[in-house]
Amino acid sequence: MNHVEIPVHRPGGSLGAMMLALDIAPAQVAELWHGVPLTRAIERCLSCPSAGQCAAWLRDPHHTSDEYRGFCPNAGILDVASRR
Repeated sequence: MNHVEIPVHRPGGSLGAMMLALDIAPAQVAELWHGVPLTRAIERCLSCPSAGQCAAWLRDPHHTSDEYRGFCPNAGILDVASRR
């Protein structure tokens, strides 16, 4: 996978970066229940109280792949999408 810079300095800027980090294609999330979860995931990301923690996790090259489950309000939908 190519390295892509995505700004994660604000709430809502992390969903794409999180999907890249977890190797989840946007289509995998959008296909679930006719795109409704993707819309909700974007809304949750925009109002996320853990944006700082998320940004730190994404910047850390040594993060473990499952640590996001402890702070990401979209962990459930990301987990479902990653199994598709």
